[in-house]
Amino acid sequence: LRGVSLFVYQKSKDGVPQFKRRLEAAEARLLPGFWRLTDVQEATAGESSVRSDSLSIRSSLDSESAAERFSSAEAVAFWRLPTAIRITEQAGFSANRYKLRFQQLLATPLLFSAMSILAAAFSLRLVRLGGLGGLVGAGVAIGFIFFFFNEFSGALAGADIIPLFAAAWAPPLVALLSGLTLLCYTEDG
Repeated sequence: LRGVSLFVYQKSKDGVPQFKRRLEAAEARLLPGFWRLTDVQEATAGESSVRSDSLSIRSSLDSESAAERFSSAEAVAFWRLPTAIRITEQAGFSANRYKLRFQQLLATPLLFSAMSILAAAFSLRLVRLGGLGGLVGAGVAIGFIFFFFNEFSGALAGADIIPLFAAAWAPPLVALLSGLTLLCYTEDG
C-alpha cells in the first residue's frame, strides 16, 4: 500500500478504546505476522512527531486471507476478469474463483435459453385441462432445484472437487436438456 495512515488505539481497563498514536507511511507491505512500514512519521498525542526509515507492526492478517476477504469475484466486471485472473496468478494466489465466475458468465446465454425453454414447457399446458396450480408449483420447484444445483456445483469447483469448466457449464446444459425433454414430452403427449 502507498500513502498509508494508521491510527493506533489501545483499550483501557474498562474496555474503551483510547487513541495512542498516528502513523503516516509512504509505503506498507504485509509480511507474515506483521506490516513493514517505510518512511514513517509517528505522532503521539501531546508529543512532537518522530520520523523513522522503517517500522514493523504486528498483525494477524496474512496476504492470502486479505486477498480473499477484500476481493470478490462477483465485484469484478466481465471485461476485467481475464486481467484479474492473470494478476492473481502472478501474485501466487489461486484464481479459481475468478475463473469460475468467468466461465459462468460465458455460460449465461445458454442458461437464459434453458430457462426460456423450461418456462415454455410449463406454460404450454391448456387451461381447460386443469391442474395449473400444480404446474406452477412444479415450475417454481424446478427453478429452486436448478438454483441449488448451480450453487452446489460452484461450491464443488471452489473446493477443487470438480473441474471449473464442468461446474460452470453443467447446470445450464442440464437445464437446457431437461427443458427440451419436457417440452417435447408436453407437445407430443
